Formats: sequence, C-alpha cells, structure tokens
Amino acid sequence: MRFHHAALEVSDLDRSLAFYRERLGFVGERQFAWQGEKIAFLALGEMRLELVETGKRPQHGQSPVHLAFHVSDLADVMRRFEQQGLHPEEGPYLLDNGWKTAFYLGPDGELLEFLQTEEDKGGE
Repeated sequence: MRFHHAALEVSDLDRSLAFYRERLGFVGERQFAWQGEKIAFLALGEMRLELVETGKRPQHGQSPVHLAFHVSDLADVMRRFEQQGLHPEEGPYLLDNGWKTAFYLGPDGELLEFLQTEEDKGGE
C-alpha cells in the first residue's frame, strides 16, 4: 500500500488551480465532473493533490489539517513568495530539532506549511 493523494474542498476551482500551478509549481493531471462536483488532480513530483469544487463554501480556517511541502531553502521560498505578494500567516520558526518552517494561506484559507529540515544545504 502507498499514499495516493490529499484532497481539498475549494470554493472556486479555477482560482485554486491557478494558485497551485502558478505559485507552487503543480502540474495538471486531469479534470472531470462527478455527481455535481468539479474535480481536478494536480501533481508536484510524487505528491498528488485533488481539488474539489462542491458548490458549498469551505469553512475558512476551521480545519486543523495542513499540507506540508519540503523545501531545501526556506528563506529563498519566502523571498519568492514575498515578490508574488504572499506573506506568511505564521513564522518563520526555528524548531528545537533544527527545522525551519513557515505557514501561508491558500486561496480558501487552507494552511500550507513550508519546511526546511536541518539536513538541507543550498538552494532549491
């Protein structure tokens, strides 16, 4: 058994697709409709993300769940986000184990973590 994907409910599929493609580098795999929902699958390396537009508005900030992305240079990622007008919701933090982390919000208020582990050296 292996992990296949994580799913997010979104209020505007096109807006979320643009965010994850343009800002985070995801690539579209497929889009389809099923039982009144618009669904898109995106990939970033081996990570797969399903975006589901149900017609209902997601509850902003209500979920304790977040998506975490491993990066090799958190400072560089934060600089690029700053140039795109994105600002951290929390952090950056230096954790006791040497990891560096910062949290941003996605288009529907989903929490996105960007994490650099202590083994990482150099840029992305």
